[in-house]
Amino acid sequence: MIIEYKLIQRFPELKSKVLGLRKQGHKTEPAFCEIPGITEDPYYGLIRYGIKEGIISKMN
Repeated sequence: MIIEYKLIQRFPELKSKVLGLRKQGHKTEPAFCEIPGITEDPYYGLIRYGIKEGIISKMN
């Protein structure tokens, strides 16, 4: 997802944290959600988080 790429660009330390969670058995999107505390569906949650933080623009 684009949001994951942009999050890593904005917060480079996130990559090692996500990789650590992946080594523990987490899937990619849930790992990205666990760090900022997104508790809803990982796919929609990342999109909403990206829009809220101004990382991605709202889709029409």
